[in-house]
Amino acid sequence: MKVVRLEVEGFKGIVAREVTADGKHVTARGKNGSGKSSLVESLVFALRGDGGTQPVHVGSQEARVTVDVGEFVFTRVAAPGKPTKFTAKNRDGSPVKSPAAFLAKLVGTGLALDPTRLFRLPDAEQVEEILRALKVDVTAETLERDTAYEKRTDVNRRARDLEGGIAELRRQGIGTDIPPVVTTAEALDAVTSAQARATAEERRKGALEAAQAREAAAQKALEDAMAELGAAQEAVATAEAATADPLAGEALVKAKGELQDLDARNKRARLAEDLRGKLTQQKALEAQAAALTEQIDALALAKAKKIDDAAAALGIEGLRFNAEGTGVTYRDVRLVELNGAEWVKLGLRFAFATMPEMRVAVVDQASELDDESLREVLAWGFEKDVQLWLAMVDDKPMLEIELMDAPDAAA
Repeated sequence: MKVVRLEVEGFKGIVAREVTADGKHVTARGKNGSGKSSLVESLVFALRGDGGTQPVHVGSQEARVTVDVGEFVFTRVAAPGKPTKFTAKNRDGSPVKSPAAFLAKLVGTGLALDPTRLFRLPDAEQVEEILRALKVDVTAETLERDTAYEKRTDVNRRARDLEGGIAELRRQGIGTDIPPVVTTAEALDAVTSAQARATAEERRKGALEAAQAREAAAQKALEDAMAELGAAQEAVATAEAATADPLAGEALVKAKGELQDLDARNKRARLAEDLRGKLTQQKALEAQAAALTEQIDALALAKAKKIDDAAAALGIEGLRFNAEGTGVTYRDVRLVELNGAEWVKLGLRFAFATMPEMRVAVVDQASELDDESLREVLAWGFEKDVQLWLAMVDDKPMLEIELMDAPDAAA
C-alpha cells in the first residue's frame, strides 16, 4: 500500500500543496524554508500523528493533511488548543471502524514512515525497536543473564563485607599463624602435671635434707652411732641416686601463668580461626563470582549470535549490543554517532524488516546522502517495493516535486 495522492493545507511551512504520486518515489527539492521538509513530514503527521508541538502554519486556522492510499483515505486535522482529529474512510466514502487502531496495524512500528527516528530514540528504546524489527526473542537469555548478574552482585557484596572484617582482624594484629584455642581442661592437665613434678622434686629435696642432717648427726656421734652413720650414709646414697629435675619449679610457674593467660590466648586464637574462616569464604566467593562472570559472558555471546544471524539476514554486518543490552553499535560506532547516510540505510532496513502493509518511507535527511548512497537507497526502494519520500536541499527558490517510477532513474 503506497501513497496515491497527498493534500496538505496549513501544515508548518506549507499553505496548500497537492502531490499526485501514484505510488512513485517522490523527491521534494528546494532551499531551506521552501517547505520541502514540511511536505514529507506531513505524511508522518497524517499517518502517525507526530507533528511536533506546533504543526499549524502561521496565519492558518488549522493544519489538515489528507493521504489517499488507493483503498483508503486518511485525514488528520490539528488546530491550536484542540485535540487532533483523525478519520479513515474506505474508497466508497464509508468510515473505517477504530481508525487509529486500523492505521497502526497498517503502519506497523511506525519506523517505516520515519526510519531515522530510530536513531533519535534513547538507547534502551533503540534496542527494543531493533529486536522487534529483527524478530529476535532474547527474553530467556536476558532473564538468565539478569539473574546471574544479580547473583554476582550479591556475591561481590558479601566478598566486600568479608574484606572489611578481614581488615579489622589484621588491624588488631591477628594472623593465621596463631596457635589454636586451648580448652580449660587441657590447661588444667598441664598444671596438674607440672604440680606433680614440683611435688616430687620437693619430696626429693626433703629426703636429701633429712639424710644430710642424719649424716651430720652421725658424724658428730661417730663413736656412739657407727650403725646409725652407716644407715644415714645409705639413705644419703639412695636420695642422691634419684634424678634431679632442676626445671620443675620453672615449669610450675609457667603452667600457672599459662592458665592465668588462657582467656587472652584463646580470644586471639578464636580471632585467628575467624580470620582463617573469612579467608576461606572470600576465596569461595571469588570463585563463585568468576563462575557467574563466565556464565554472563556466555549468555551475552549466545544473545549476540541470535542478533548477528537475524541482522545478517537483512544484509547488516557489525551490529553489536553492549553487555547490559541497553546500547547498540554498528561497526564499533554508536548509532547516534553514525553519519546521515548510515542512518538512512540502516533505518530503512530495520523499518521494513517486518514488511508492514503500508510501504511508505519518509527521509527528511536525504541531502546527507552522497550520490552513491542515494543510488543505493533508491535501488533498495525499488527492490523492496517501498515508496520513498525524500527531502533534499537545492538551490531552487521554490519547492519542486520530482517523481520517479523506474529503477533506471536511480542510475
